[in-house]
Order: sequence, then structure tokens, then C-alpha cells
Amino acid sequence: MVAYASGNDKAFAELYRRYEARIYGFLVRRLSPRQRNSTSDIFQKTWLKVHTGRKSFDSTKKFSAWIFTIAINALRDHLSLKEEKVSAASLEDVVEPASLTNQETDLMREQLKNNVHTIIEKLPTMQREAVLLCELEGFSSADAANIMNLSDGAVRQLLFRARGMLKTMLQGGL
Repeated sequence: MVAYASGNDKAFAELYRRYEARIYGFLVRRLSPRQRNSTSDIFQKTWLKVHTGRKSFDSTKKFSAWIFTIAINALRDHLSLKEEKVSAASLEDVVEPASLTNQETDLMREQLKNNVHTIIEKLPTMQREAVLLCELEGFSSADAANIMNLSDGAVRQLLFRARGMLKTMLQGGL
């Protein structure tokens, strides 16, 4: 990012290559199926903000945290304009038991995705964001705190509460 901010336009292509799939996937997981037609718009706004804000990037910070902050803010801006609520995530990778047929596996995968989608959708917005950032995107609670503009302790508390709620929902069959 430092090279791009200094005027090296080729550096942008490398940043885009590295983060394109992660940012797009993050946005898709944050939107409900009926909202997903907006993913490309939010994705483009994110990269436009990276471009326009490149001179303000603090090189002592992680670029990944900076771009995810931009993506979350673009998503929030979009949703507040649409007056929609953010809904859930979905699993992309499910381990398949070898003894099941392809049809049984596909059915189980679809049911699991629907259950995860339903459960995560029920979490309050801030808890859902913390879970998506830490559990699905792999950010530490400190990095998630920077992205969400909260303290590390607040994010850890959100995660603790979210895990408790998820456990209760899973044990109770939703």
C-alpha cells in the first residue's frame, strides 16, 4: 500500500489481486440472499475509497484491517441508505463424509448452510460482525476491534456473548 500511496499504480493491481476474493466474499457473507445483488456496488465503492484514501493510509497499521474497515463502512452506508438490516453468513466449505452419496451430501450441505445462515442471522448486528471478522475472516480480536472502531475488550465480549447465543441456539435446535 505504501508503494501505491507513493504513486506506483502497479502496486494497486497487486493489492487488488491479494484482497479481491476476501473482500468480495466478506461482503457476500454479510448480505442476505435478497440483498446480494448489491455486492458488486459495495465492492466497487470499497475499492474506490481505497483509491481516494490512499494518501491517508497509516503505514504503521495493517492494510488488511484498513481495507476491511472501509468495506464494513461501505456496507453500513449502503444498508443505511436502503434501510435494510444486515443478515447472515453461509458456510462455503463443508467436510463431506465418504460414506454418503453425492445426493445425500448435497442435501446435508444445503441443510447445514441454511441452519448456519438462520442461526447467524439471529445474532445482533455487532455480534454478527465480530463473529464474521474473527471466525470466518481470521482476524484477531484486536484487529476486529480496529475495524469495528471498538476496544479489544468490547469485541471479546461480543464474541463471548455470540458464542453463548450460538451454542444455545444449536442445542435448542434453533
